[in-house]
Amino acid sequence: MAGGSFTDTANWRADKVPSNDAVAEINLASVEDTGKDVGFAALLGQNMGRYVRQALTLPDSCLTFKSVISNMPNQSLVVNAAAAVVRVTEPDKFTGLWSLYAKQEPSFAFSNDGTARPTLQYLQNGLRTVVNTKSATTKAAVGSLVSGGLFMKKGAGDLQLVKPNGLESTCGLQEGTLTLGRAAAAVPAAPVDGAICHLDASDAATLTVDASGKVTGWTDLTNAERKFEQIADVAAYGAPKRVTVGGKTLVDFGAQAKYHEGTGAKTELSSAQQQTTLGAAAMLRAGAGKNVEKVKELFIVAEVTTDSKTPVTLVGGDWQFGWSLGTDDASESFASGDMVDPGVAAGDWLVNGAARKSYSRPEKGRLLVYSVKGCFPRGFNCLAGYYRGGDTGIYGGLRIGEVLAYNRELTDDERLANHRYLMDKWQTGSARTLWDLGRVALRGTETAVNVPEGETARVQRVFGSDTWAGHAANQYPLNKTGDGELVVEEVYPSTLPIHVKGGSIAFTSTIDRDALADDKPAAGAYLHLDATQADMLVFNDAGGITQWKDCNGGTAAMTLIDGREAPTVANATTADGQTVKVLDFGGEYKSGGAALYLTDGDKAVSPLFYDVFTVYKRLDERGSNAMVFSTRTDAWYFVGSPSCLFWTAHAAPSVQGADYAVNGRFVWGDTGCNADEIAGLSVYSVSFGAEPVPVNALANWVDNGGGCQIAEHICYTRRLTDAERRQTTAYLMKKWGRGEHPDTAVSGIGPIDFATGVTPVVGTDSPRTVASITSADEDATLVKTGAGVLTVGSLANIAAVDVRGGALTVTGEQNLRLDALAVPASQFAEGAAPQVKVNGTLSFAEKGTIDVTPPANLAYGSWKVAEANAIDGASNLKNWTATVHMPAGEKAKGEFKLRVRGNAVYLGYGQRGFVLSIR
Repeated sequence: MAGGSFTDTANWRADKVPSNDAVAEINLASVEDTGKDVGFAALLGQNMGRYVRQALTLPDSCLTFKSVISNMPNQSLVVNAAAAVVRVTEPDKFTGLWSLYAKQEPSFAFSNDGTARPTLQYLQNGLRTVVNTKSATTKAAVGSLVSGGLFMKKGAGDLQLVKPNGLESTCGLQEGTLTLGRAAAAVPAAPVDGAICHLDASDAATLTVDASGKVTGWTDLTNAERKFEQIADVAAYGAPKRVTVGGKTLVDFGAQAKYHEGTGAKTELSSAQQQTTLGAAAMLRAGAGKNVEKVKELFIVAEVTTDSKTPVTLVGGDWQFGWSLGTDDASESFASGDMVDPGVAAGDWLVNGAARKSYSRPEKGRLLVYSVKGCFPRGFNCLAGYYRGGDTGIYGGLRIGEVLAYNRELTDDERLANHRYLMDKWQTGSARTLWDLGRVALRGTETAVNVPEGETARVQRVFGSDTWAGHAANQYPLNKTGDGELVVEEVYPSTLPIHVKGGSIAFTSTIDRDALADDKPAAGAYLHLDATQADMLVFNDAGGITQWKDCNGGTAAMTLIDGREAPTVANATTADGQTVKVLDFGGEYKSGGAALYLTDGDKAVSPLFYDVFTVYKRLDERGSNAMVFSTRTDAWYFVGSPSCLFWTAHAAPSVQGADYAVNGRFVWGDTGCNADEIAGLSVYSVSFGAEPVPVNALANWVDNGGGCQIAEHICYTRRLTDAERRQTTAYLMKKWGRGEHPDTAVSGIGPIDFATGVTPVVGTDSPRTVASITSADEDATLVKTGAGVLTVGSLANIAAVDVRGGALTVTGEQNLRLDALAVPASQFAEGAAPQVKVNGTLSFAEKGTIDVTPPANLAYGSWKVAEANAIDGASNLKNWTATVHMPAGEKAKGEFKLRVRGNAVYLGYGQRGFVLSIR
């Protein structure tokens, strides 16, 4: 349909498509704005009206958009065909397409040339979504890749990911350039101005609490006359409680309950256990005439506490559908279809700063920052409850820390500023950093990660090899372009070369690596199987295992699949020579081979897991993908053959893009390896990113089984923290002879080289060792930023250093000139190591600078800041100037100056006009 005009639903229905041609050109430019609904085949199976969410479902294998100009900003295109290609040929006119969802293995290709950069607001990740920028001159943008998991970038052009997707998303960078980054900004001291409602549980003065700890009222900080109070006309509503969780004050609305239409105040609690644990379901409601009206954007710090399939309304309105956080029938989601206003469901959702869709699954038991920008204003007057009439409604089921509502649309920077503020204030887990991506796998030599000038991009892990050992022939370099800063936590392998062709590179560490416990796994496992506990094994008459019970006393177990061989108990030898008991599923992976599936009582179950750990040994040598565990019918998560550590070819994106590790060492999901690298029992683990995954079988995929030995298996229905994940891995490695966890210190970094005209700038907030730093320009100055210690093996074409933060050590023989030094308050502590260490001669710029931040009440004295094999040019220090940042309310009583004694440099603090003697 090219240039077609339509003003009603006649041409657009769920059972009618515009064209059956292989190539369908769709031009919506001439749509008349008559106010009538356009009847797309909506995502929720109903026409929800213009400006809400509308989907055009097309079976075609190829679609070309010449131009799309639409008055429907929330329209969605759903493609059913495998490997569907959608091309944009006139990007300057491409303004209206909101969302593309290809259900199978889609390839979304931009083919435009020139400076225009068309933007697809949302791309919903399919099985293995491929975004292709066809030529070197093609530029395109995707607002957000939602649903998390893996997406692939192909084509020689530049693809920009505009909005942060966080740790849930992973990019396989095969060709061309991936552009990331946002304006670098500090954590704000307060939320964005202009809120029309602000509730804060940490402000004790706003909570009315009775002697038993029940909250009977919660006052709005923006309007003292607005108070959310107990419901008096419905007796079944309880009162919320003020609780302290992890040092944070929250309002707990108890177990989730649902009224039944026409049955009066009869409740259906999510479970008896939850009712006992959480107490009676509760809600609070604003007084008459005090509704919060015309809300355009909403921010909520909340923890979902129940696992019922009943929707939990976060803040709803009387006699109207409102803002919701909970579940939709059997499919959990932020905004259930039958309980939330469609204008909210179709809005822009962020969770801890990462873009999500309304039907994404909230994490039970985890405090997070949720926000939504609705398609049009809506109000609310209830907290943790939806109330309609006297005998129907849903309430309870979560804890709330803070609520912010705005009657205007915030800018992207303001929205992220609020997330930064709330994430930091409420300490919402280790993901408080606003990551752009969780993982990037480099899969070609001609790839680049671009960060524009003035912006910062954060990627947690970069994988540069398609083999675990990181053989040189299979390594792909990390090419950094653009004038912004790229921040990375881990680089694998540690020998990966980094080419900085613009801007700067920095390294961060968000994990607390001290005091790693290894005596027990993280608490709260749904299932824990241990082959050393013989009383947890049920045998048949032939000595085979028919059931492997949970050793924590739970009712879950792994049970023999009907018609399959039974595993047996066998001896195995660990890497450190121990003889241990394991479950042997047979040496061959074959049809009808030994396999177990997950049961609870007498029923087969498929709970969703975030973190899974298995101690496993592959026995089948044929390279035929001897699976450790998967679902019974879907290929979710495999440990495979020597050619592939984790085989995920047919898995969902959240599985393909998950965090995988072997013996505590992170690997890319489909990484290959040599057989000797995984010989014997090893600890395999996976942490699913965007969505939890059903993992309900051992050594099984459809009709096949066997080929392995399994010693221990632990599964969690909650997302573990980084510390808990490391603790569980360390426990398993120690127990099964794999030694200490290798991640007690951050990994090393390979060689870094800077292109011609690029100032070498390397930052770190944690101790890092870099093999070498090279500049293409002779006599360059290395700028060290960040508060961490950077240790460099060797420098090439580097004549001087400017230490603007932390410390710098050069271990190779090197003569260096110090041009500037920033001295933090920590340097004045007793026993602090020198900031600059040089294995050679240290000299000084003719006119250098020192930037000093002393601690409070500093007494006169001297402190070592640098040392070298030899010192030259000490007389230049008399020309150096100092900038001092005294603590609030203090004035400097003297002067800070650098002086040399022997082969060391000291920072002295003394009275003006007096010489400070260094002894």
